[in-house]
Amino acid sequence: MIKYQPKKIEILIAMAKKGFNQKSLSESAGVNEATLSLFLNGKRTISAPTARNIAEALECELEDLFEFKISNIRQEV
Repeated sequence: MIKYQPKKIEILIAMAKKGFNQKSLSESAGVNEATLSLFLNGKRTISAPTARNIAEALECELEDLFEFKISNIRQEV
């Protein structure tokens, strides 16, 4: 499973460049405002489509705004 962790500073810079606050970003990206807040504060993960929506709303690449963590990989012997 791939988890998306925010590069918080990069997201905040992108938000400032677009003139977004959390509410306007959540509306533009189609994300619940509380969910966005929890995500930005590292208390929740988000799905790939939601990460993509945020990147599109901020007109940025996914790699610019998120770190990708892979977990729960079973290793076969």
